[in-house]
Amino acid sequence: MALAYSAAINIGMNCLLLPRMGLQAAALATLVSYAFCTLLLARMSFKVLPLDIQFRVIVRYLFAAAVASAAGSRIDFGIPFWNLIGKSVLAVLLYAGVLSLVDYRVRGWAAQLWRRIKQRAMIDSELTA
Repeated sequence: MALAYSAAINIGMNCLLLPRMGLQAAALATLVSYAFCTLLLARMSFKVLPLDIQFRVIVRYLFAAAVASAAGSRIDFGIPFWNLIGKSVLAVLLYAGVLSLVDYRVRGWAAQLWRRIKQRAMIDSELTA
């Protein structure tokens, strides 16, 4: 049923917007209809399998993704290969950095990972000595 409603929204928006906006209208109609379908399916799913979703955590992760995306889109290395590598590395580092600032669980995981790396380095240095 959700797919039928979503298809009806997509067709209706395409009929209304395509003459005015062109191909961008098709993309917008598809985005809106997919979002509507996702919300309907989520609502139906929660009736069968209730989940505890923490919307504040989702907002934090979206904020980190927005910061990483904005920073990555502002930088240009000139050569497409270096753009791909540089922007990817920058986005991942910024995403992890912002998450470590806004989410205490990520800080805990990072601290635990850092301790393991230090322990492994100490064991390796003892074995080579």
